[in-house]
Amino acid sequence: MILGFSFMPRENINFCLGTGFFYDQISEQMYNENFLNLSSFLSKKKIIFNIEIKYVYDFSVRKEIFIDFYSALNYKFYDKNQKKIYFTIGGFYQNLYRNFDIFAIKTGINFHLY
Repeated sequence: MILGFSFMPRENINFCLGTGFFYDQISEQMYNENFLNLSSFLSKKKIIFNIEIKYVYDFSVRKEIFIDFYSALNYKFYDKNQKKIYFTIGGFYQNLYRNFDIFAIKTGINFHLY
């Protein structure tokens, strides 16, 4: 669960900063999670470029628990009647306890329904 604050310093840029809770199922502990997102709207908002970082740190023992870096490019191919559909391609990197590195490529379709 993250509480985020979003603002648009320019019409084509959205910036979001947040903090919240991260539950680790391995240690069954709850930690503070911090979140940063930057979205840039290109080509009259038909293309969206996203960068997102999540960081979880245990301040009591000064140990990094989790880091997540995600980047994607979204192409809007449908926009009618409060429905938007995007094709997405991106990649992410995750690390848990500085022991497990995960790299992946992500593709898919996103639906935005209002």
